[in-house]
Amino acid sequence: MTTLKRRKQAIDKLIGHGQMTSVQVYEAVTTFPQFNDNTKADLVSYIIKQHMDEELEMHLNETMGYDAGLHRMQVDHQGNISF
Repeated sequence: MTTLKRRKQAIDKLIGHGQMTSVQVYEAVTTFPQFNDNTKADLVSYIIKQHMDEELEMHLNETMGYDAGLHRMQVDHQGNISF
Protein backbone atom coordinates (compact mmCIF):
# COMPACT_ATOMS: atom_id res chain seq x y z
CA MET A 1 0.00 0.00 0.00
CA THR A 2 1.36 3.40 -0.93
CA THR A 3 1.85 6.24 1.52
CA LEU A 4 -0.71 8.33 -0.36
CA LYS A 5 -3.31 5.57 -0.10
CA ARG A 6 -2.67 5.23 3.65
CA ARG A 7 -3.09 8.98 4.08
CA LYS A 8 -6.40 8.87 2.20
CA GLN A 9 -7.59 6.02 4.40
CA ALA A 10 -6.57 8.01 7.48
CA ILE A 11 -8.61 10.96 6.19
CA ASP A 12 -11.60 8.67 5.65
CA LYS A 13 -11.32 7.32 9.20
CA LEU A 14 -10.87 10.72 10.83
CA ILE A 15 -13.91 12.16 9.10
CA GLY A 16 -15.96 8.96 9.14
CA HIS A 17 -15.52 8.44 12.88
CA GLY A 18 -16.17 12.08 13.69
CA GLN A 19 -12.70 12.70 15.11
CA MET A 20 -12.22 15.67 12.78
CA THR A 21 -14.52 17.58 10.45
CA SER A 22 -13.87 17.91 6.74
CA VAL A 23 -12.85 21.53 7.36
CA GLN A 24 -10.36 20.54 10.05
CA VAL A 25 -8.80 17.88 7.82
CA TYR A 26 -8.70 20.28 4.86
CA GLU A 27 -6.98 22.95 6.98
CA ALA A 28 -4.52 20.41 8.39
CA VAL A 29 -3.54 19.17 4.93
CA THR A 30 -3.16 22.64 3.44
CA THR A 31 -0.97 23.88 6.28
CA PHE A 32 1.09 20.76 7.01
CA PRO A 33 4.68 21.82 6.20
CA GLN A 34 6.05 18.31 5.61
CA PHE A 35 3.76 17.59 2.65
CA ASN A 36 5.32 18.33 -0.72
CA ASP A 37 3.26 20.11 -3.35
CA ASN A 38 2.17 16.92 -5.15
CA THR A 39 1.03 15.24 -1.94
CA LYS A 40 -0.84 18.35 -0.84
CA ALA A 41 -2.55 18.64 -4.25
CA ASP A 42 -3.55 14.96 -4.25
CA LEU A 43 -4.97 15.12 -0.73
CA VAL A 44 -6.82 18.40 -1.24
CA SER A 45 -8.37 16.99 -4.42
CA TYR A 46 -9.33 13.83 -2.56
CA ILE A 47 -10.94 15.74 0.30
CA ILE A 48 -12.94 17.88 -2.11
CA LYS A 49 -14.06 14.92 -4.23
CA GLN A 50 -14.81 12.48 -1.41
CA HIS A 51 -15.65 14.59 1.62
CA MET A 52 -17.22 17.81 0.37
CA ASP A 53 -20.08 18.53 2.71
CA GLU A 54 -22.07 21.59 3.67
CA GLU A 55 -19.54 22.66 6.29
CA LEU A 56 -16.57 22.47 3.91
CA GLU A 57 -18.54 24.19 1.18
CA MET A 58 -19.44 27.03 3.56
CA HIS A 59 -15.81 27.30 4.69
CA LEU A 60 -14.59 27.56 1.09
CA ASN A 61 -17.30 30.11 0.37
CA GLU A 62 -16.24 32.26 3.33
CA THR A 63 -12.49 31.97 2.71
CA MET A 64 -12.40 31.95 -1.10
CA GLY A 65 -15.80 32.97 -2.39
CA TYR A 66 -16.54 29.49 -3.73
CA ASP A 67 -20.14 28.89 -4.79
CA ALA A 68 -21.01 25.38 -5.99
CA GLY A 69 -23.79 26.80 -8.17
CA LEU A 70 -21.40 29.09 -10.04
CA HIS A 71 -17.94 27.58 -9.90
CA ARG A 72 -16.14 24.45 -10.95
CA MET A 73 -13.26 23.85 -8.56
CA GLN A 74 -9.78 22.77 -9.64
CA VAL A 75 -6.64 22.01 -7.65
CA ASP A 76 -3.25 22.78 -9.20
CA HIS A 77 -0.02 20.82 -8.78
CA GLN A 78 0.85 22.79 -5.61
CA GLY A 79 -2.49 22.18 -3.88
CA ASN A 80 -3.91 25.63 -4.61
CA ILE A 81 -7.62 25.80 -5.35
CA SER A 82 -9.01 27.82 -8.21
CA PHE A 83 -12.41 28.12 -9.86
